[in-house]
Amino acid sequence: MSEDKPSRQKFKWTKELVNIALNDGMTQEEISKVCRTQQSVVSSWKNGKNKATEQQLAELLRRYGARLNRTTAKVYLVSNSSSGLVVKIGQQSYQEPEDTRIVQMEGPVLFRYTFCKPIRIVRAKGWDLGREPIARWIVHGLPHGKLLLVKQVRRALTDTRLRRWTATIREVSQHDIHYCVPDWVDCTDDAGRWMSSLSEPMTASELVQLVDDYISDSNRVHSPHDELVLPYLIRKALVEHGHPVPGIDRITGLE
Repeated sequence: MSEDKPSRQKFKWTKELVNIALNDGMTQEEISKVCRTQQSVVSSWKNGKNKATEQQLAELLRRYGARLNRTTAKVYLVSNSSSGLVVKIGQQSYQEPEDTRIVQMEGPVLFRYTFCKPIRIVRAKGWDLGREPIARWIVHGLPHGKLLLVKQVRRALTDTRLRRWTATIREVSQHDIHYCVPDWVDCTDDAGRWMSSLSEPMTASELVQLVDDYISDSNRVHSPHDELVLPYLIRKALVEHGHPVPGIDRITGLE
């Protein structure tokens, strides 16, 4: 009998689906008619105050379901301590933290930023200057306007694993080329290359202050390029996603 009853489970992406319909030209009144409810209910869906059931949204799902991006969950390998989260540059040591967990983080990704270091790329006729990713920041949106920062660093091979990998590379190269063996963990899936740490939920103002403090600290890992662009890019991303950011000049209502 229970299989014949329509599901009353709330649809997680109600707000996103309703806003897709509105952006496509439907009015709240039109949505309320196809969903067989009141306009005030649609307004609460639009603002994220309430969620509808899949049965209520059946027509909207038929029209716009293919345009709904549900891939908002990311899975991270997270260190439970900060001792292993050291960006490795040059001969700086790296220790893979023993206390780790796998975390599924739900919430849209609002911002990504990658920190790089310059590297020398040897070519047949000389060399070029390249960029190697060493750290990354990812910002997720949370309910009630909060944000969560995921800090990532590249994982590195150490000790026995590094010696085994070095021996493998030398065997493959047959000693006929000069090759600098990379000690980063390599993986066809980029997610396997990174170790993460999670911040506490914070407001947009708190995140902006965190970025400014990080860039102003010369002991942190960042380049002159990061110092110039990161404070601007984080503010740009937050404003474009509707978060209040102090110190932004707004020009509206021009005629």
